[in-house]
Amino acid sequence: MDIGVPYRFLDVDAPSEALMQYDYEFMREREAGPDAKGLGQCGDNIELRPFVTWGVFSLKRLASWDNPRFFEQPVSVNKEHPLWPIAMAEVEKLERYYNADVKHAVLHGLEPGKNIANHTDHSDVFAYAHRVHLPITTDPAVKFVIDGEEYNFPAGQFFELNNKVPHSVFNNSNVFRVHLVMDLLPKETTNA
Repeated sequence: MDIGVPYRFLDVDAPSEALMQYDYEFMREREAGPDAKGLGQCGDNIELRPFVTWGVFSLKRLASWDNPRFFEQPVSVNKEHPLWPIAMAEVEKLERYYNADVKHAVLHGLEPGKNIANHTDHSDVFAYAHRVHLPITTDPAVKFVIDGEEYNFPAGQFFELNNKVPHSVFNNSNVFRVHLVMDLLPKETTNA
């Protein structure tokens, strides 16, 4: 969604210590498969290697959009994973904040020394949904470049990203970077 600025911090309660202190090493074990140790895996996103995607929490189909493929990705979710209720509490917090329904929520990991190429999100969903990031594991050497400007986002601070402008990520650290990323569709959009 074009929010008119590159990003904005959200005035919401801090995330739980349980989420922030969780051991996310299980995300690095990609070869184990989506049902082995992880919460689940969303098929298309894994193609963005070295971008690791685990833990789709909710993926609903909204048939009225021109491109519903975004909501039809294969999903395998392990609701018995101990991280499920912890992460869902954060998702529900943002649903209340925006008076929205989460359409996509996922843990994204980025290996040290890797990057996500400069891109702009073009799917129809991004014209309407708020793209929110929660940095969980990060480092000052992890750089987000949004519309040509460099930023470093601190762990534990929710922010909304303007994903309608070019953006990229560079993990120049020795830390496995983990973000909880959510797409939230305002209820007035779904009821229209």
